[in-house]
Amino acid sequence: MSGRRTAEFLLRLDGLIFMAEEKRQRAKAAGAEVWLIASYDTLVRNLKVLRDTASQDKLPRQSRGETGPGAGLGISRAVGEWCEDDELLDKVRNVEDYFRQRF
Repeated sequence: MSGRRTAEFLLRLDGLIFMAEEKRQRAKAAGAEVWLIASYDTLVRNLKVLRDTASQDKLPRQSRGETGPGAGLGISRAVGEWCEDDELLDKVRNVEDYFRQRF
């Protein structure tokens, strides 16, 4: 990834991680079910791994012929399985779309 694109992608990931952590804390404080808290935990853990991978320039990219056109990260699909929070889903799509369009 070029330096500027990588920095922007990491910034978007950081925003998503922050939002997911905040939503997890609010859900836990509100007495949400265990599966929802666990889903947030998994999301945050996976996003941090994704961030580390991206910061090391190890994400597969279309520009290097490692993925097909329009390939995404799969975050939208995974989070969409359990999340009903439009704000979080929009942030997820923002990260996923940036990856698809810029890399």
